[in-house]
Amino acid sequence: MTSLLGTIFIFMGDAIVFHVLMIVHVFVIGILYERFRRNLFTWTIAYSLVGFGVSYLAVRLLIESSQLELLYQVEVLSYWLMLLLVNLFVDILVLVLPQVPFFNRLPINQEPVRYNELIFMGVNLVAILPLIVITVVQSISLEHQMINAFDDRAVALEAVLTEQINRLDETEIQRLEIGSAIDRGRLTEVIDRHIGTNLEHVYIFNADGEPFLHSSESERFTDFSNVLSKGVSFKPNSDSEVWLNNDGMTPRDWYHGYYVSAFTILNRPVCYFIDMGETVVDRMQVISYYYFLMLIVFIISFVIGLFSERILVKQIEDITKMADQIPRRMMHEYPIESPRTRILEVNILADRLAKVDKQLRQMFKNLTNTNRELNEKTLELNASKQELYHVAHHDALTNLPNRRLFYHTLEKKVDRQDIFALFFLDLNDFKEVNDRYGHKEGDALLKRVGERLKQLEVEFPVRFYRLAGDEFVAILKRDHHEDVSFFTKTLKKSFIPAFEIDGEQQEVNISIGLSLMPEDGSTFEELLHIADQAMYEDKRVSKGKE
Repeated sequence: MTSLLGTIFIFMGDAIVFHVLMIVHVFVIGILYERFRRNLFTWTIAYSLVGFGVSYLAVRLLIESSQLELLYQVEVLSYWLMLLLVNLFVDILVLVLPQVPFFNRLPINQEPVRYNELIFMGVNLVAILPLIVITVVQSISLEHQMINAFDDRAVALEAVLTEQINRLDETEIQRLEIGSAIDRGRLTEVIDRHIGTNLEHVYIFNADGEPFLHSSESERFTDFSNVLSKGVSFKPNSDSEVWLNNDGMTPRDWYHGYYVSAFTILNRPVCYFIDMGETVVDRMQVISYYYFLMLIVFIISFVIGLFSERILVKQIEDITKMADQIPRRMMHEYPIESPRTRILEVNILADRLAKVDKQLRQMFKNLTNTNRELNEKTLELNASKQELYHVAHHDALTNLPNRRLFYHTLEKKVDRQDIFALFFLDLNDFKEVNDRYGHKEGDALLKRVGERLKQLEVEFPVRFYRLAGDEFVAILKRDHHEDVSFFTKTLKKSFIPAFEIDGEQQEVNISIGLSLMPEDGSTFEELLHIADQAMYEDKRVSKGKE
């Protein structure tokens, strides 16, 4: 059976030597079994642990590099785990096949199976298979994460080079095209800054395939291509390629491999090579944890198998059923039934489980009440939090966002380099309204002004804020200059209808200042200053007309 499995794995691409050695190991295990009996898997565990220990010490003594030592350890551990898995699979088949129709007619050994073998196989099957699946999924995930990280590096390099090229004027581009050493040096410096201390190489070629320039620490491409002439490669996606050393079947082949990405700059092909060594070591460190966990599970399940035959199946099943019922019956008032036996330890365990059941049911009841109270308090807290936030960030008179929220919003938009228009608004002769009608009517006027401004927020992508007194500001999202012009006209028209002040119709004019991001400035202070000055200029012109 092991020979058959080895043949299948060889056709799937595994090395012949690997499975020949595995068959030799199986024969040695068979000899130990025939000589000393017990069972096959007992000798498989013992033989594998000895073999792994010897291999592990050999790697520690012979390999000087800590990174290569880790890779060899992963290979050694995976080899002995494969031996254990193959033997486990064969043993399970030997146990199961006699129970399968058609196969039960074959001359297969149908001797009674030892209880500890059944427990051991069951424990291993339940414990190891999920670990295998998790390990495979994690390995695939780590590979995708590694490739995605390299893809991000390549995209970042392309963006950096494109940005550098876009900064050049036509004269500088022409000098770069004809091979100016200074301009090529600048481009090389940009590449070197992107690479930093990483083991990466960048080569840019002319249209005829001749090297144009390369990163400072990179060797000549002809020498580098000789290294890549051996090994295998595959394409994880359409824009990149992974080159692996030798046949690519071991972690060491990945350790000596390269991620290769190609794109064009100035109509010249660019090849970006990233040494995968450090990243592969990091990924293998994670995989090694899973491998060690699988080995530990094998050992633990083996020990459990040795001692499990001393425990009566019925009592284990009764205690297991009792334990399974505890979480399902926490919401019930009546307790679970406790099995009674003549075994003292089982009775003690049953009594303790009964106490746990009682405590859990009480805890669940208390927790339910506590959760209900906590949810009520949380709702009240959230409501208070929202109310406090609104009070802290909105003007009490006009209910418009206040100065604090305006500064916070403007800073975020500037940091994101959004495109918008900033308006400063000031009511003309507002002081006269206060002097003539009183501050109460002045506040009522400001409130009506706020209501008109809010109406504009329905029609335009704009938000108004009240800074202080009769000063307002607005942030308008814009796509074209015409958007700003149209909004400005609409804003002025909204103040044409007179306001009712103390029963009288009173015209109120506004002065408007405007600054555009990024045309008028790219910083918080510049935009505020320009809009503020523009508003005062508009106020001065308005008074001159009067």
